[in-house]
Amino acid sequence: MAEYPNNRVSGTTPPAIATAISFFIFLYVALRAATLSITIDEAFTYSWHVTGSWSEIMLFRTPGLPDNNHVLLTLLSKLSVLVFGLSELTLRLPSLLGCLCYLLGLNLCLRRIVPGWGQVFGLLVVGMNPYVLDFLGLARGYGLGLGFSMLGLAALLDALEEFPGKVQSVPAGTAFILFVLAVLSHLSFLLVLAPVLVIIIATLVYSGTGRRANQAAQKSPWGLLWRIIVTTLLLVGYLSIPLRIIHQRKLFGEGGHTGFWANTVGSLIEGTIYNTPLLFNQDRLLGLWIIITLLALPFALWTMSRSDRKKYMALATIITITGIASLGSLIQHVLFNVAWLQGRRGIFLIPLFLLSALALGNLTRSSPRWLAALGTLIGVIVPVVLVANGFMSMNLSSTYDWKNCAGTREAMLVIRDKIARGKPDGPLYMRSHWILEYGVNFYRHTMGLEASLVNTDGFEEPANLYYGYTDDEKTITGYGARLLLRQPLSETVLYESKAP
Repeated sequence: MAEYPNNRVSGTTPPAIATAISFFIFLYVALRAATLSITIDEAFTYSWHVTGSWSEIMLFRTPGLPDNNHVLLTLLSKLSVLVFGLSELTLRLPSLLGCLCYLLGLNLCLRRIVPGWGQVFGLLVVGMNPYVLDFLGLARGYGLGLGFSMLGLAALLDALEEFPGKVQSVPAGTAFILFVLAVLSHLSFLLVLAPVLVIIIATLVYSGTGRRANQAAQKSPWGLLWRIIVTTLLLVGYLSIPLRIIHQRKLFGEGGHTGFWANTVGSLIEGTIYNTPLLFNQDRLLGLWIIITLLALPFALWTMSRSDRKKYMALATIITITGIASLGSLIQHVLFNVAWLQGRRGIFLIPLFLLSALALGNLTRSSPRWLAALGTLIGVIVPVVLVANGFMSMNLSSTYDWKNCAGTREAMLVIRDKIARGKPDGPLYMRSHWILEYGVNFYRHTMGLEASLVNTDGFEEPANLYYGYTDDEKTITGYGARLLLRQPLSETVLYESKAP
């Protein structure tokens, strides 16, 4: 039997434990947001976009790459920096808001899909995914988008709870707004909004055209439907601005060119593994788990349709969103030979799939024995391993995608102390690798070193300080520089030499 030891335990114990776990996860994410070195993409977002005017941000007229202007995140980060000053934490505060929304929405979804102790277990499985946790604390738009989309999913499941009997208009409208906010947080969530629109419009039309006499007192869905259609058209018109710019600069060509499975699914598996010893080089086993889960889901839906209509609707909705979004990416690959949903751009697929897998681990006693046993493997045993892997991945030093930027803050603290002790007569001149340049400039500003430290990218000329990667050491030592700091995690080195 694939059923959590849950629902015979009454009272508030599972929700209380889930609240405690949520607080722990948020505290961990907030601590990382306050201490992790700024990444190159975050530095781009600040330097190019957050420093622009409000109108420049909204109209995508700031300098630099437009896909680093996650417009809602940029606006909220600008507000945060104006109110609290510039630091890693203040730049990332909007993502922490996304983290809160994500945890709230996740708990609401789990309470519907796997109630009781299943909610506690599910929170550990979905909430402790290390790749997702990275982005809930970075100023990149993904965290805010994940938060709004998870809250939107909870509202959508509430709206469809009694379908096909009726669609609850207020939760449906709320879900639509939240998914729109997710798109404004990051454009990749367009591939989530699209299936959500299909679901909402289809169910509203069905509800409107199939209203029976006993439904006459219910509010007509047509008003909400037209408001959604008009808002969608306005959104498409607004997003045509950044989409046109991205197309002109040929940035849609970024992504994997092998295929959806290798580039999208494979990259999300690698992010979930997070290079931890427990699952290192086990990507094929996780891929097999995904395939088995996909094959088992139709049988689970059939079983739920006979035993628990509300859980059936919840799982069917999640599968539909995942399926249409994946189909959109597959079509994109066929037409344009690129899997744009590679890595972090497809990160929303992780919680959607994990929720589906967890549903298989909470089948009722009426399920066939073989399906219950398979559900235990899919929705309990493998997720236990993922939880252990998530805890092993916890760290306060780096993120998976930007490990090469993990040492910038420490290096700049060394430079700041050096300047404070040496009290040079004039500014020191620094040469840094181009990947590290914007992060160095971010800390020059936050540490008050703009007047005492001049930074330029490249190592073509001599300088007082050099900050680059181990591959740059041969060039740097050619200037007679001596090592100040070596950082194995990011493979970066800091050198100093006499005045140029």
